[in-house]
Amino acid sequence: MGTQALLELSVELDSDTLVLDDYWTLNGTYDLSGCTSLKSNEISNLAKIRLKAKEGIGDGTDASGTLTVKSAGTVLMVLTLTGTVGDPAILTDEIPQAVKYVPYGTMIQNSNKYEWNTVRYTQISGSLPDGMVVKPNGEIYGVPMEAGEFTFTMRMDNSNYDFKSCEKTYTLTVVENTDPNVEGATDLGYELSQRIQNVTSSTGDQTMVSEGEYAEFIDIYLDGNKLEEGVDYTSESGSTRITIRSQTLQASGVTGTHTLGIEFRTQDTDTLKRAAQNYVVETSGGSDPGNQGDPDNQGGSDSGSGGSDGGESSDSGSIDAGSSTETGAATSAPNTTTPNLPAQQAGVGAILNEMLPGTIKDQTGLTPNADGTYTYTVQPGDSLWKIAEKYYGSGAYWEAIYQVNMDVIEDPNQIYAGQVIVLNPTVIPDEQELDPNATYYTVQRGDTLWKIAKEFYGQGWQWRKIYRANSTIEDSKTIYEGQVLRIP
Repeated sequence: MGTQALLELSVELDSDTLVLDDYWTLNGTYDLSGCTSLKSNEISNLAKIRLKAKEGIGDGTDASGTLTVKSAGTVLMVLTLTGTVGDPAILTDEIPQAVKYVPYGTMIQNSNKYEWNTVRYTQISGSLPDGMVVKPNGEIYGVPMEAGEFTFTMRMDNSNYDFKSCEKTYTLTVVENTDPNVEGATDLGYELSQRIQNVTSSTGDQTMVSEGEYAEFIDIYLDGNKLEEGVDYTSESGSTRITIRSQTLQASGVTGTHTLGIEFRTQDTDTLKRAAQNYVVETSGGSDPGNQGDPDNQGGSDSGSGGSDGGESSDSGSIDAGSSTETGAATSAPNTTTPNLPAQQAGVGAILNEMLPGTIKDQTGLTPNADGTYTYTVQPGDSLWKIAEKYYGSGAYWEAIYQVNMDVIEDPNQIYAGQVIVLNPTVIPDEQELDPNATYYTVQRGDTLWKIAKEFYGQGWQWRKIYRANSTIEDSKTIYEGQVLRIP
C-alpha cells in the first residue's frame, strides 16, 4: 500500500514444491498504480499472484521456498513460504511389524494443521489380525492373536467439508512369538529387571518387575488375553512390580511356551510402550536343579546330555553344543584363537579367519548389482544370522552384512520386513575394528547367559544385556561351547 506507483512489477519463485500460475504471474511488463482510495470491500489497485503445487507433489506435502517481489529490478520484499500442499492427508507410508501376543500400537500420522478441522480414521477394507482394531484417532492398536501378513485400507475423513477424504493401504506383519521376537519387542526404559521363571504344578505366585514407571502401567496380557487385576495379579510401584497368581501362570495346565506382555502409556504423548517375556509351563517334576535361579534356562549351553547328570533329558529350548537340531542353530565354533588379540578376545579370530569365501551360496531372492554386490529385501522372521546362513553359508558371517549396512541398520538385533540391505560377499570384518577396550568371553560347557551375567555383573537377571549385544545369539536359550560373546 502506498501512493507511489510500483513500476515494472515482477515476482520470482524459488521452490522445490511450488510453481507460479502463468495466468496470474507478474513478469515486469506492468506497473501498479498508487493507492488513491479505500472502500469498504474494494481496493482499487491490486496485483494477484497464484502459486500451485508442482506436478507430482501430493497432498500433505509441506510447502517451502521463497517468493521475491521486485520493482524495475529492485527487491521490495522476500517472502518465506510455509503451509501445506492440498487438503490434509495421511503421511504414514509403512507401519512397524508386530509380535504375536505382545501389545501393539502405532499412530497413522497426517498433515492436518488446522485446529478447526478434526480428522477421523476408519478401516474400509481388508483385515486385521484377531485382537487388533483401528481407533478413530488413527492408532492401530491391540494384542495380535495370530501371526501372518494382513493387508487393509484406512480412510481419513476431515470434519471440514471443503477437504476431501484420503485413503491408504497398509500391510501389517505379525511375527511368531519366538523368544528373540518377544525379547526384542520390549522398549528401552521398560526392560524387565525380574522375570517369571518356568512353572510347574508346585510353583507359587511369582513377581515380574519392569523398569517402566508405575504411573504409566495399563494392563498385562497372557497369550493375548488381558488379565484381571485383583483376580489374576496384583501390581505396585517400584518400578512396576506385578505379582501373578500361580493358577494364572499355569495357563490352565497347557504345557509349553507362554507369552506375557505388559502395556504402558506415556503420560505426555499417550504412546504405547511395552515389556514382554516368554516362560514355560513344564510337566510335573520341574527342571534340572542345577538351573534353579536361571529363568527359562536363558542361553543354556548344557542340554543335560553327555554331562555329569547321567544323560538326563535337556531343558526345553536348550541345545547341546554342536547340535543343529533347531533351524538356524549354530554348531560349535572352531577351537582356535588369534594370538594378536587381547586375552579377553581370544576366540574372536576363529570366526574372522574363516570368513567369507567371496561367493554367494544361493541367489534366490537377490538382485545382482553392477558392482558385484546384491540387493536383498528383508522378509518376515529374518535376522542377520538367518540371512548370513542362507547366502554366505554360515550365520557366523552376520557381522559382514551389518558392517556393509550400518547406515540403514541402527541395531543389528532389530531389522524389519521390507527393509532393503546390500550383501557384499567380499567384505570381511576387520579384527582391527574390534574395540580393544571391550570385553569378550568364550562360552564354556555348562554356561548360560544367566550364569555369565552373574559372573560379570553380580546379578543373573542382567543376562538380557549380553543377549542384546550379540546378534550371534539367535535364540536366547541357545548358546554353545566356544561361542565368543561381547560383554557390554
